[in-house]
Amino acid sequence: MATLHNLKTLEKVNLLPQHIVGRHPTSSNTVLDSPDASRMHATIAWDGEFWRLQDSSTNGTYVNGKRLSRGESLQLNNNDEIKFANPNADSWQLLDCEAPKSQLVPEKPGLPSIVLDGIAVLPSEEAPEITLYMSPLGHWVCESQSGISTLESGDRVGTEDNIWRFVEAMPCAETVQIEDHAVASASDVEIHFEV
Repeated sequence: MATLHNLKTLEKVNLLPQHIVGRHPTSSNTVLDSPDASRMHATIAWDGEFWRLQDSSTNGTYVNGKRLSRGESLQLNNNDEIKFANPNADSWQLLDCEAPKSQLVPEKPGLPSIVLDGIAVLPSEEAPEITLYMSPLGHWVCESQSGISTLESGDRVGTEDNIWRFVEAMPCAETVQIEDHAVASASDVEIHFEV
């Protein structure tokens, strides 16, 4: 699972399928404290094959020392070094360029992000009140004393003060669009060989 690693503070952030980096504390998934950073500085998104960074800032984003123009999009690679707002800002390194995974994102500081892979129990394995697992149809399911429900992105999950928001690792629009096209049947396909 792709992770941004701050080389100065050693903070590690799991990337969401569409991850916003910026100064705005409620609309950014990773909050920057630099006054040079824009409120919504850049977006890192999974396009179905690669992670892409798109700059939307006033002061720019630097990938491996090269400044991106506002609106410019760039494919990211493993170990790329990213600086937001100026070339002297904290360096963030992209680790592990794998596809995103569904996860639980904490709604308040102090709780960990939980990457969903297999079965997860909340609030802990010692005192399980909620069980999350993947159904045979590929949907994440939440099971508790109040019943069983299929999770959708944005659903809140947790107990009392320990609340997370479910973020599903969904395919991008390009992937969905390809799936919607009619598949050619064998009678529609012709093969011609010339030797």
